[in-house]
Amino acid sequence: MVCPRPVAPTDGGQVWTSVQTSRPKSGRTRRRPHLRGWCADGGGRPRCGRPGPRMLFKGRVDDMLLVKGVNVFPNAVRDVINKTSDLTTGNIRIVKSGPGPVVPAPVLVKVEVKAGLPDEQKQALAGDLDNAIHHQLRFRATFNFIDEGEFELLKGATGKTRLVEEADQ
Repeated sequence: MVCPRPVAPTDGGQVWTSVQTSRPKSGRTRRRPHLRGWCADGGGRPRCGRPGPRMLFKGRVDDMLLVKGVNVFPNAVRDVINKTSDLTTGNIRIVKSGPGPVVPAPVLVKVEVKAGLPDEQKQALAGDLDNAIHHQLRFRATFNFIDEGEFELLKGATGKTRLVEEADQ
């Protein structure tokens, strides 16, 4: 386990980035690639009942954004939005203004909402989501609401849904 900087622990305790190390019988380390995974101690035993630590995968370090000096995972933004309101479908995309991980605040977030939502409810939803993100992730956001069925899911080379796009796309 390697922790390059202090971070706030989760309910289970420790937070770390994952590193793979293999040791031959001679005892010296042969390789130590950084796997770019951000993990947290899940606490307790795994649900399968096998012995060993329970880890929660929090996100990939190479997906992390930097907003006002705070490291932000796109998954964390999606989780906050999904927990805050039932009017969203769960599909989001963060719009970056340029290349690199730095995103200026307020961050533009495209959010898919249920079809037929009136403008008054969208404005109220924008306020609720902005307050929740500011309270939990410490930055402000603006929202572009897209009706259900019109939101285009972008897939990366590995098939996972992309949660970040550049503004000119």
